[in-house]
Amino acid sequence: MNKEYKKTAPKQKQVKEASILLKQFNAELADEELKRNYDSFVKAKNIMEVRVERYITQINSLQDNINKHRNCIIDTLKLGYTDVPYLINGLSQLETELEKVREDFTKSKSELDKTIACIERYDELSDSRKLTYFILLSKSGDINSTWLEFKEQYKDKII
Repeated sequence: MNKEYKKTAPKQKQVKEASILLKQFNAELADEELKRNYDSFVKAKNIMEVRVERYITQINSLQDNINKHRNCIIDTLKLGYTDVPYLINGLSQLETELEKVREDFTKSKSELDKTIACIERYDELSDSRKLTYFILLSKSGDINSTWLEFKEQYKDKII
């Protein structure tokens, strides 16, 4: 009878550890805090991308206006008119505005890059944790799927 107990004890311990591991994995899946944080970063990224695109459009428009203004000044001088201070003043104002928009663009682009890096880090850490759980749960016999099936099953979960 002692021999039977020794043979079954490791299996019982393994089953108990496996069920604890499975419960822990399910608890992490149920915890939505990381997913909410992740979703807020994705939402912020989408808003920032729109803002950056608007800055690019605004920069291109200002650059076109500056080029048109410069050509107007050159054409006016070619015609022999020397009274162009108002045109030069307008060009200066456009260039000042362009510089401000470029600064705002740079700040927004930097924020966007940081947010994208944060999202990528969330994805990497979550995939790493999923892989760890997959390996442990596979060894314990709690799952019978491949890594790709497991990863696809939990692709929308952040743990």
